[in-house]
Amino acid sequence: MMQQTSLLAWLEVQPKLGDKQRIVLSALKEKPMCNQDLAAKLSWPINTITPRIMELRQKKLVVEHTKARSRETGRLVIYWRAA
Repeated sequence: MMQQTSLLAWLEVQPKLGDKQRIVLSALKEKPMCNQDLAAKLSWPINTITPRIMELRQKKLVVEHTKARSRETGRLVIYWRAA
């Protein structure tokens, strides 16, 4: 359940976000995901996801959740979550 203050903060930043930023942030509000998972979920190329994550991190709207091995590559990846 979302706290009232979180909802107010979310509504406040909405007009300041681009469409793709808003979509990525919404997906991360559902559950933490790595860039590859986001690309698969949204059917976007990875090079569309990566800059949106960086932009959202700079706005402090996305933070690191954990690091884990990717199912696809076996490499260590960062799972992001909405702040």
